Amino acid sequence: MLDREERAARVFNPDVRPLVREAHRCYASGAARGAIVLTWTAVCADLIHKAEILEEDGESDARVLVGDVERAQQPGQADAVNIMLGIERSILETAQKLELIDCTQKMQLERLREDRHLCAHPSLGPLGELFEPSVEYARAHLTVALEAVLVHPPSQGRRILASFMIQVADPAFTFDAPTLD
Repeated sequence: MLDREERAARVFNPDVRPLVREAHRCYASGAARGAIVLTWTAVCADLIHKAEILEEDGESDARVLVGDVERAQQPGQADAVNIMLGIERSILETAQKLELIDCTQKMQLERLREDRHLCAHPSLGPLGELFEPSVEYARAHLTVALEAVLVHPPSQGRRILASFMIQVADPAFTFDAPTLD
């Protein structure tokens, strides 16, 4: 298994790498809350970027997400924060529909999202009690984010399968074992 620093260097989106490096620095210095918040931010930014790539390829589920992001980014958009909160709320469902994550990864990333909210909004816990995640917890979230999303390109299972089927159906494809050696 590669260590987190090496995996951070392999993050697919170069614009997300600084967020991942900063999350790792927070983890390494013992700032677990900061690491968790930054890890979730990196996941959201990465999934939005991957949706943009898939939207360019004509993926309709990605088109909806990208359209919402573009609407939030319009100058003078008074409701931009609420639009982005809605995007953040549904981004994991969209990522699963786009086949960027599977159901297990979605559950793990939902836990990251919930912990991010506990870290960023102390009012969610009982009065006077702050959520104090351990650095091991932050490390686990960073590892899950890297393995589930951040180091992978925006490939979809159904598109890969369709491409494979086209190649296998090509008359030039041979099933003759000696020619495969």
